[in-house]
Amino acid sequence: MKFRIRKAGFDDMDVIGDLWDLMLHEMKDMIPTLLPNAREVICNFWSVGLLTGNVSAYIAEIGEPVGFIAGQIMTPDPPFAPFPYGYIAALYLQPKYRGKGLGKMLYNSLLQMFYQKGIKQIEVHVYPDNTESNRFWSSIGLKPLGYRLGMDASALTKDALNRDGGSKLYDPKGN
Repeated sequence: MKFRIRKAGFDDMDVIGDLWDLMLHEMKDMIPTLLPNAREVICNFWSVGLLTGNVSAYIAEIGEPVGFIAGQIMTPDPPFAPFPYGYIAALYLQPKYRGKGLGKMLYNSLLQMFYQKGIKQIEVHVYPDNTESNRFWSSIGLKPLGYRLGMDASALTKDALNRDGGSKLYDPKGN
């Protein structure tokens, strides 16, 4: 299997968009609601980032594109100290190419960029149910930094909020 990892450019947004669509399709049961034009929004965001140098992306190819990684430099909001960190926005490989070292090679390409920019911490958001992804990130040394909690607040009622601080969800049957 002959492959190459190359830095993505502005002209690669359609390729990255196609791979991003495949990633979202695989994760459709884990991802919250996205904008109807999510692909356009993310590709525009990454395009601007590539032009400004705030985003870097790499593509894995085996005759054709089979995966990508995208990351960016982030700065925490106050009151946290403004030390920039590397954020891995997305990593995707088509299933038949997983477990062959390509994910690690994509990661190492992005890691080199973070290192060159003096980044001392790297973060990635992973859904708890995405066991394959969690296993991959753990295997290369990433550890949990904390947990992000959430709920679907669309089912809350005004009465429940007034009564007990929002711990009860709306039950259409009145139970």
